[in-house]
Amino acid sequence: MSAEDVLARLRAGLDADERIARAAAGRAAEWRSDGKGVEGGPFTPADPEWGILEAGEHTIVYDEGWPLAAEALHIAAFDPARVLGQVEAIRKLIAERDDMVVVDDYERGYVEGLSRALEILASIYPDPTEES
Repeated sequence: MSAEDVLARLRAGLDADERIARAAAGRAAEWRSDGKGVEGGPFTPADPEWGILEAGEHTIVYDEGWPLAAEALHIAAFDPARVLGQVEAIRKLIAERDDMVVVDDYERGYVEGLSRALEILASIYPDPTEES
């Protein structure tokens, strides 16, 4: 796989993660649940039929269920705030590699190491040629 293919795969995966996280963070990007109750409310309910006041800065993932469709999709992955931070951090690594000027063996080694790290990160995403 070429360096361009690796970066395309990684960028596509990051874009998908960001889209899902932003959709799931429609009410609040930080989700909380400790299995016994929650702190920090009042909170927006995942199912309005329960009559809970809609206010607060957190989305609670209730152990009993009742997530909205976008939340249910994201619950299988991660807390939206954490994913958005991860996406930003990996994009900074890509920018670091793209901005690096190679003038000697030290810089060449650094870019090669960073490129290998990005290749490893890209491997967590499906290969676009293998998707059905």
